[in-house]
Amino acid sequence: MKLVFLGIGGTLPTRDRNLSSVAVEIGKIRFLLDCGEGTQKQLMKSNFSYMKLDAIFLSHFHGDHILGIPGLLQTLSLNSRQKELYIIGPPGTVKLIQAMEEISFYSRSFPLHVAEVSPGESFTLFGVKVDTLASEHSLPGLIYRLSEPTPKRVLSRDAIREVAKKKGVSPGELYREYMEKLERGEDVDEELLGVSKPGRVLVYTGDTAYFPGLLDFSKGVDVLISEATFPSEMGERAKEWGHMTVAQAAKLGRDAEVRYLFLVHFSPRIKGEEGVEEVRREAKAIFPRAVVPEELAEYVIKKRR
Repeated sequence: MKLVFLGIGGTLPTRDRNLSSVAVEIGKIRFLLDCGEGTQKQLMKSNFSYMKLDAIFLSHFHGDHILGIPGLLQTLSLNSRQKELYIIGPPGTVKLIQAMEEISFYSRSFPLHVAEVSPGESFTLFGVKVDTLASEHSLPGLIYRLSEPTPKRVLSRDAIREVAKKKGVSPGELYREYMEKLERGEDVDEELLGVSKPGRVLVYTGDTAYFPGLLDFSKGVDVLISEATFPSEMGERAKEWGHMTVAQAAKLGRDAEVRYLFLVHFSPRIKGEEGVEEVRREAKAIFPRAVVPEELAEYVIKKRR
């Protein structure tokens, strides 16, 4: 699993932060989590191919999470994209995307599938199981849990190396040959098979206040991408506006016992690198595995041993 944080800012862009969007690769599948203004420009600066994008998940309809969509759709068409694209979001998503296409005055070159999901619904997209939970924000929204499937059969690299040595061939070539057999559903000698590692699980909060159900929903996941909009001294304002503070997000990661916690969606009140460094120090004091991601840096999440 690979993560690229295209924008970690909230409300409005600043000189050093872009608006909400995270690119996620799970195997060969590529998703966007939200698509704030400027997302396509960030994609162009990254190693994440927007032409290979499979789906966009929308948490809610505030502008800092959706205003990058019209430009991205137009750019895909101008590049003659043929591959289908899915956009998933809360009730109202179909009307939203229709309006965006109407005001963009562009001719779409690819199939677009727009689907609305009610909180609590689960579905599978490209083999990834998606669970949803209602957020507690000033607009109705969704919190997503993406679960990578656990492979039924995997190869043992040690066994492949032994066979390759006996045959005098490259282990890499032999591995690819047997992987292609597995992908086609063909039989492979039992001694070449290893133990499947559990698929990775990611939770993306979008914008939300803390509530107990969020802790249960995030329990034990590999990755929690949590909003941390306000400095911790602004707890009352955060609750009033349906957001979390840095301390609340860090405690959520700690109490949910997640492997990695990434904090995003910082208010412009958190000023510059100095403000971000203060967020980093405070969060790590509560939960040492908390990360304030660098925009456009790639974060690789390996499977559990």
